[in-house]
Amino acid sequence: MSFDVITEALEAPEPVCVIPSKFTMCDDDYQQREIVIGNSNNEVFDKGQSATQDARTYMFQTPKYDVYIIDTPGIGDVRGIEQDKENTRKILNAIAPYKNLHAICLLFKSNEARMTLSFRYCISELLLQLHRDAAKNIVFFFTNSRGTFYKPGDTIVPLREFLGQLQKKHGIEVSLNRNNIFCLDNEAFKFVCAYHDGVDFSEEDMLNFASSWKRSAEETHRFLDFAAGCKPHSVDKTLSVNQARGIILQLAKPLADINDLIETNIKVYKDRQNEIENTAATIDELKNKLLIPQVGIKTEPLPYPMTVCTGEKCIETQSIPNSEQRQTIYKQICHDHCQLDNVDPEKFPEPHLQQCWAMQGRQTCHICGCQWSTHMHIRFKQVKTNESVEDENIKNAIQTNEDARITKQKIIESCEKIVNEYKHEQKIIMDASIRFAVFLKQNAIMAYNDVFEKYVEKSIEEEEKCIRAGGDHSKLNNLKRCLDEYRQERAAIEQAIQSGGNVTQQISTDYVKHLKTELFALPHFGAKLKELFNRTVQGYALNQEQSVQKFAKPNFDANSGNKKSKSAFNIKT
Repeated sequence: MSFDVITEALEAPEPVCVIPSKFTMCDDDYQQREIVIGNSNNEVFDKGQSATQDARTYMFQTPKYDVYIIDTPGIGDVRGIEQDKENTRKILNAIAPYKNLHAICLLFKSNEARMTLSFRYCISELLLQLHRDAAKNIVFFFTNSRGTFYKPGDTIVPLREFLGQLQKKHGIEVSLNRNNIFCLDNEAFKFVCAYHDGVDFSEEDMLNFASSWKRSAEETHRFLDFAAGCKPHSVDKTLSVNQARGIILQLAKPLADINDLIETNIKVYKDRQNEIENTAATIDELKNKLLIPQVGIKTEPLPYPMTVCTGEKCIETQSIPNSEQRQTIYKQICHDHCQLDNVDPEKFPEPHLQQCWAMQGRQTCHICGCQWSTHMHIRFKQVKTNESVEDENIKNAIQTNEDARITKQKIIESCEKIVNEYKHEQKIIMDASIRFAVFLKQNAIMAYNDVFEKYVEKSIEEEEKCIRAGGDHSKLNNLKRCLDEYRQERAAIEQAIQSGGNVTQQISTDYVKHLKTELFALPHFGAKLKELFNRTVQGYALNQEQSVQKFAKPNFDANSGNKKSKSAFNIKT
């Protein structure tokens, strides 16, 4: 996009490289040369890792378009499934500030003939994040394609097979044809970098690279024209799909807490109902029952995030004042100023906590001695409270000298009414969860990655072989835990979808938002559910502010050219 022909790139004082690159090549003496251009903490060249560590947005200006390219981490990282989840979250964070996406680009190497589990897992994990409408904006880039005559080569066979299965199983059609396939090769870019590093090339080599530059540039501009002509995909739809999935999973703990709270208060009111029934029907007796104990949940923000241990020996249970109920207290604080980034709060096991100061890179905490997996990152304290409120029936009876027997009956009926209201709110919460899952089924390309289980099982098999040869158990344990978590999440989504089998209405993005609003508006427990949910989500929203790096076409001084002049070779393009 910076130079019309390769000769201009060669004559520039230096190569244009927005994203750092590293590669090796042989010179004319067959000596291995390592070429490194650019420097950034965001690019890591370790084998198997996604080179791009965090999503970055670059803005390019061409004569026809302003192009925003979001460069994201890849899937299938050698560091494991947890890193893939982290990379997925970074991708969603990166697209969130934008209203529309014109193209969603999946990159493959040409000539990959096998449909491996890794191949299917990686594509599925990417498609998992997308709304069904995004299917028409998916494009396929095939790199290293000069060796396949700028065609996809053997890779197109397993890819076409996968997309056929996707249509058959999920009813999603993703086109794979001349319009949305783009084949290019980076060798001309590498040539320019090596040339500026002092590597000598023959004129024949230069002619070949000039042709490669031209083909790849033409494909790039054809892609930009295609993307500009596509009806843009609304980012809000994809974010809503993931929000719905997130709501199902992130509401798990708040819903469990609220459900426990509802059950606790139902018992309180039933006990009160029994107590009133067994109380003599006199005003003096009822005066002693004026106050009703109610159990609540109180959250207190912490000045700093903390790492606490949830292990059996590191917690204690305390009685809730004026109540028969008990609550768990995390008394063991292993790191009181834990400033780790990208840590999910209120969740354990949380793999990122292996990097916490308290672990010091080990499997156990050097403060309490428990496994890292029992630890949790918290940003707020959550305690149950017992508050007493006045019973309006008794208060009115005392003030009006109402007959005690009538008052007693009113109290009993009031208790029954409140219990029924609590149970009704429980039902609304569960029905909403079902509808969130049905929304996923109706709107997501995939409700969950159905290749994930086999992929992890295969990884476990391979890791068990490593352990028999003397390897470490930690990776195996992590894989098994990931598999258990996946099965639980899949079961929750499947059960919710199955329970919603009779939900025939088409659930829209707006309806998802309405459902959440409806939950948070529940008269008894909505406000507390909202508070708990928001507290939980705050930890997931550790999104770094997205910045756009604007790339301006270089305007090199004509007199500051490269050490090699244009006359050193004769290239016609």
